[in-house]
Amino acid sequence: MNNYPTMTAYERVHLDITDEVIEKVKRMAVCGLTKDEIADNLGIGRTTFYKKLRENCELVHAMNNGLSSGKLKITNIVYEKAVEGDLKACALYLNRLDKRGCVDSQSSDANDKDQSEVKVINNGDVADMTKQYLKLMGGK
Repeated sequence: MNNYPTMTAYERVHLDITDEVIEKVKRMAVCGLTKDEIADNLGIGRTTFYKKLRENCELVHAMNNGLSSGKLKITNIVYEKAVEGDLKACALYLNRLDKRGCVDSQSSDANDKDQSEVKVINNGDVADMTKQYLKLMGGK
């Protein structure tokens, strides 16, 4: 037997999935909130939110679209900083590529100048870049 308080039917919050709710879920997902945090912000329980996700494909789409949109925005910011020469951003971006399993690829046509090589990025490369960054910033 647990000592947790239980909600009665009268205390439970009913949530209709309206366009406004769908947009709110998308905005929260863009900000990186978890499903549990979104449920809490909507004033419903986690189980209820998961049930709503199973019942409403628009809600699932908003959630996934929001998460992807948020990741894209952050990735673009890090990429732009890396291109500008920010070594910390370079290390972060390269580390992300490493975790995604980037592999060597050679151009199939050596004369094709539009294609370029992609090098394998390993943790040692990221560590070296981090050391270079710290050295430039006056660290050890």
